[in-house]
Amino acid sequence: MNGSSPERAWRRRGALAALAAAALLPLLPPLQRAELAWLDTQWRLLRRLAPPAAAAARDEPVVVGIDEATYQGIAEPFALWHRPLGELFAALAAAGPRGVLVDIALPERSFDRVLPGSDAALLAGMHALARAAPVVYAVMSGPDGRPRPVFAPLAAVAGAHSFASALLPLDEDAHVRRLGGAAGNLEPATMAAALAARLGVASPHADALIDYAPRHRFDYLPMQDLLALQRAGRSDELRARLGGRPLVLGVVLAYSDRLATPVPLAAWQDDAAAPPGVLVHAQALRTVLSARAVQPAPPAAACALVLACAALGWLRLPAAAVPASVPPALALPVMALLALALLSTALLRAGWYLPAAAAAAALVLTALARQALEAALALRERARLRSAFAGYVSPQVLQQLLAGELDPARPDGPRPMAFLFADLRGFTTRGQHEAARETVAMLNRYYDAIVEPIHAQGGMVDNFRGDGIMVVFGAPQPQPDAARAAMLAAGGMVRALTALNRQLRSEGRPALEMGIGIACGEAVAGQVGSRQRHDYTAIGDAVNVAARLQDQCRPQRAQAVVSTEAATRLRAGEAQIRELGEIELRGHAPVRCCALTWPDGWPDGTVNAAAA
Repeated sequence: MNGSSPERAWRRRGALAALAAAALLPLLPPLQRAELAWLDTQWRLLRRLAPPAAAAARDEPVVVGIDEATYQGIAEPFALWHRPLGELFAALAAAGPRGVLVDIALPERSFDRVLPGSDAALLAGMHALARAAPVVYAVMSGPDGRPRPVFAPLAAVAGAHSFASALLPLDEDAHVRRLGGAAGNLEPATMAAALAARLGVASPHADALIDYAPRHRFDYLPMQDLLALQRAGRSDELRARLGGRPLVLGVVLAYSDRLATPVPLAAWQDDAAAPPGVLVHAQALRTVLSARAVQPAPPAAACALVLACAALGWLRLPAAAVPASVPPALALPVMALLALALLSTALLRAGWYLPAAAAAAALVLTALARQALEAALALRERARLRSAFAGYVSPQVLQQLLAGELDPARPDGPRPMAFLFADLRGFTTRGQHEAARETVAMLNRYYDAIVEPIHAQGGMVDNFRGDGIMVVFGAPQPQPDAARAAMLAAGGMVRALTALNRQLRSEGRPALEMGIGIACGEAVAGQVGSRQRHDYTAIGDAVNVAARLQDQCRPQRAQAVVSTEAATRLRAGEAQIRELGEIELRGHAPVRCCALTWPDGWPDGTVNAAAA
């Protein structure tokens, strides 16, 4: 619907305000957390439904784990593991790996005074490993956040470019998703990037994401098992299992060095999403070596997506293009949300991260804003129509018109209805002696008095015919007892006219005299007329009967004449009833009737004196 010019202006202003608000959404912390939650959901969906092909063996890291059994199998405390580590490094060198990532802290000083020869054993193992393959050792951070030193001879054997930070970048929810940014003065920033550089593999941008889509989880080769193979002289078996593969050495204890990740990484833990840190390094190394780092989309693209979704949320599909069971206002936003989810997930699998939560929020925000604006405009229009037409139709009809419930193609009924006709006696003659302006003013005072009790009983004023009125009870909304409601309304009309006549007498004006006819029966209500001009009315035999009964008030000396069928609906004390028997009606078969009188109406015999 196009609406009027002011409405179009409101819609334009609303659209601009919604777009401006949508542009700020990515800056809100709750939406930033929602972005991360949706990203994790996408990783899990891809892992389950569309995982990428397994990485080549030369890019798939093998984890060598220091577990609880390893700790129990070595008598010395970890700080004095110089000989076991030297033996381990020599065994790894003999296996011929592609590269080695060591995620354990090297000693900060010599312990030769405690265990003579231990430094030499560790130095020999490190020297053998350095000659066999590129190696990157972890640099740990102290309590002050600064890198902890490494025993100088060990650092010299390893080489200046063989150290990298063991820290992994954490997002605001303490999960590891990114490959790494700058950490202190260490370049490159992370161990995976450092080993990739040593192997000649291009390192991705620091803002790139770790690929968590591969379904394969990591198991580990226990350190004591590897030492047992080496001591047993089974070097061929070691070369078969580890040769040409990237190796990652680290601690896999149950409660040590755990990092939260979007998906589980440990094959020996069912649903743990906080695997040992060494597995996160292995996942990062797998991502870099297999060139599967996920690149973030340019900020301009993410901003454009937010604005595009905000614009889509403001639009709506034509009602004809939407199934009848779907609200038109929801069709386009729902389809756009589904398309956004599919697009962002497909791009993620292809190696691009396009933030979608802010775009989805912008779409929902603008759709709700459009709905709120349309509701406000509809209320405003309804208030305007109510103000403009309240005086032209009865409240029941206006309510159904505003609600769109009046269907001209489907009349209501047939159903029980009641009809009331009222007419002023002698008013036509009176109008011949008064100015037209005074006659209209008197009629308006009269109708102001009698319409209120009609509406109070649920009556619908069908029309005003000069000094006559036709009222329908039971349409457009059904009434449980339309006939009784009509007679109660008639009593209210009599009392209202009595009060008006008192005012007229005080003004020196002649009183008014009214006759009422009421009949009930089956009738049909609906719109009658042409497409250019029509009325809402009711059609039935009782309409004619009520009109004829009104003419019987003066000859029957009654305030109201009603059909006996209607009179039986009154309760004791609601009116005085006098049987009239069958009455011949003009153009209609005889009808059994009753005369109704209300003692508290028309007192002193000043009006309708024949009824006194």
